[in-house]
Amino acid sequence: VMRLLHRSAAQVTPDSQGRVLLPPMLVEYAEIEKNAVVVGCSDYAEIWAEEFWNEKNNSESEESLTELMIRLGL
Repeated sequence: VMRLLHRSAAQVTPDSQGRVLLPPMLVEYAEIEKNAVVVGCSDYAEIWAEEFWNEKNNSESEESLTELMIRLGL
């Protein structure tokens, strides 16, 4: 199951200035057209198209997150 969930993951190497070039498949999948946002998630990072991240981030209220955490027993 983990292989299935992570089959589109890519290992990349930073260049001499610390930048990473995302594979075109992942850029297309994330619909990144201009700016991207890197979000730390425990032991991994997510890369979002900035407009989708803003939409997602603005749609979640503190109350809905609290309710979800209670349902998950956290």
